[in-house]
Amino acid sequence: MSKVYALKGSLRWFARFFAVLVLVGCAQSVYAQTYFDFTCTGCGGTSASGEVTTSLVSPGEYLVTALSGAQDGDAMTLLAPGGYAGNDNLLFTPPPSLDVDGLSFSILSGSILYNIYYDSGLGEYLECNSVDDGGCETGAGTVVQFSLTPAPSPEPGTLVLFGSGLLLLGAMLRRKLFAKGALPTVSGLLS
Repeated sequence: MSKVYALKGSLRWFARFFAVLVLVGCAQSVYAQTYFDFTCTGCGGTSASGEVTTSLVSPGEYLVTALSGAQDGDAMTLLAPGGYAGNDNLLFTPPPSLDVDGLSFSILSGSILYNIYYDSGLGEYLECNSVDDGGCETGAGTVVQFSLTPAPSPEPGTLVLFGSGLLLLGAMLRRKLFAKGALPTVSGLLS
């Protein structure tokens, strides 16, 4: 009989460990990535839009880690920090959403480089590119309209609730199967 209790204790410990693991995994996803939709009117004389994936650096400060979007139908590719015009690829909330170092990307397989940045002296967002502006010094470029809005993402609380429901369902099923004798006990396995 003590072996049956040992098995039940082990199952309880495993269930608790699994529940903690699920909760920790869901909590990690809350802080792992944040998504923002962006639009830029006047970028390269046209408009650009898409979504950026970020990692939290500090409260209200995010590092862009991925970019998906298009400028006049041409796919945009994120440039690494320092890739063009000293960009740092940082976003900020609340606005202004960019700093003087800005966010850089390329189009046409990297043949044209862009940097969108905020000039606090002018109080404007500016865009410069490798074709028209060369080095993209502060204050250089074309004034653009840049906006950034949080993109909808899965709510972690919903995932935790769903996972908890699955755990409860599994526990109820296990209890029902043990009560009917459908699952063998430890003492039944040893005899």
